[in-house]
Amino acid sequence: MSIAHLDTITKSILELLRERHRVVIPDFGAFTGIYESSEVDRAEKTLSPPTLRIDFQRELRSNDGLLIAQLIEQHGWPPEEAEKRLAAFVEEAERRLARRQMIAFPGLGKLYIDFDKRYKFIQESDNLNKATFGLPEVSLTSLPTAQDMPSEANASGDNEKPIEANETASPPKQTSPKADKPSPANLRQTPSNSANQASWLNSSTPWIILMLLIILLVSGYFLWKKFTGKHNSTSPQTEETTAGSDNGLAQQPATADFNRLSPTDDELLFEDDAEDLADLQYEEEQSAEETTALQEEGEGMPSGADDSEAPTLPPDVQEGIIIIGSFTQPKNAERLIQRLYEDGYDAYSDRRGGRTRVGIRFTYSRAAELMHYLEQMKNKYNVDAWVLGE
Repeated sequence: MSIAHLDTITKSILELLRERHRVVIPDFGAFTGIYESSEVDRAEKTLSPPTLRIDFQRELRSNDGLLIAQLIEQHGWPPEEAEKRLAAFVEEAERRLARRQMIAFPGLGKLYIDFDKRYKFIQESDNLNKATFGLPEVSLTSLPTAQDMPSEANASGDNEKPIEANETASPPKQTSPKADKPSPANLRQTPSNSANQASWLNSSTPWIILMLLIILLVSGYFLWKKFTGKHNSTSPQTEETTAGSDNGLAQQPATADFNRLSPTDDELLFEDDAEDLADLQYEEEQSAEETTALQEEGEGMPSGADDSEAPTLPPDVQEGIIIIGSFTQPKNAERLIQRLYEDGYDAYSDRRGGRTRVGIRFTYSRAAELMHYLEQMKNKYNVDAWVLGE
């Protein structure tokens, strides 16, 4: 059952967001637009136009009168009727969010509350930037290459004069058979080609050796990293995890299903991960800075927003985040978030570089517990899962 007047209110919000960068729903929150410049996707080799990223801020609830005025102008509602319908919408939306249900705003995105009572918003792929609305992505592989250019042999062959059928052929001369001799042109061409090939090999050999060395170094680094990761996640972590359970540490929900996804669900869930995970290494290098920024943002929130603040952790307990997938399609991110909720996990999501990263949030006091969570996510969801901030 849909919320009353949801489509009508969403249309008015979309119209205001194309003209302004903030729309306040009284006593509920505000949708804010953040400008993002054009971006080059190294994995897909595309250039995306500038976009307007939409976020939801719970602390902005003061009525500025813009949304009510838009409802009156766009739909012809009386002022009292517009305020009454908007209040009914807010009441029903609060009730559904309290039951941990998602609210879908058509053409805008979806809003939900995570386990830490933080409001999370997943934007749809539509570009709300008025200046660049309708501009498509530009492929960087559409330029002609050397293979597309005609070769010299084909060019010279096109200029040769074809033999016409009506020309009279001269009778062949009776000569004694002689051994075939290479023409002077061929005698000149063969040494030249050999010299060019030898010169090319001599000039390219250092670069080929350098590329091979780089490949060997990169491969050795990843093998070393994989070996050390397996070494840290050996049998001692099981003992430490068991000890943590006796001490009352946070454990996995008892209702979680640790069976792997079926092939059909896995194919739908990660249908664009083959390209999205190409940038995970780059994102991992910047994850430490992002974690610090998130902590500073949490410390700078107003004291009045009690329903959006995370609980204070004990000194010996830390919060961990494991990223399971990075998506360009919002429907895939929503599918994984819903699956994590059903499995009993605290779903985590953020948006970076035009992608939505989805994972889980948990608390731990030992490094072995962190590695235990990571192994579970790799075995159950995605072998390329990684720890944010590591």
